[in-house]
Amino acid sequence: MEAVRRQVPLRLLFTINFAAYNHVRRVGVPRGFLRVSEANGLEMLDELRDSISSTHAALVIETELRDADAVSALVKESTTACLIVLGTRGLGGFTGILVG
Repeated sequence: MEAVRRQVPLRLLFTINFAAYNHVRRVGVPRGFLRVSEANGLEMLDELRDSISSTHAALVIETELRDADAVSALVKESTTACLIVLGTRGLGGFTGILVG
């Protein structure tokens, strides 16, 4: 793992663009959808952190769920990051449009 090799903390960031969902809510986003999306994002971060920690116990891992669009969050993170690695959970269709 690159963070281990470089001896730097690993930062895991998950973004949800609540503003985009608020715009769509007018046409039918189910009640509680945003809370569930946030809970799912936090759960995904926890599971990923735990999985990485199981094989790299000494690695410092930071997690954050941020209310932002992905591009803005990546630009902000890039000002202090040594390296940025992108991932997706395979969004498609309507949800993929919201993410961009």
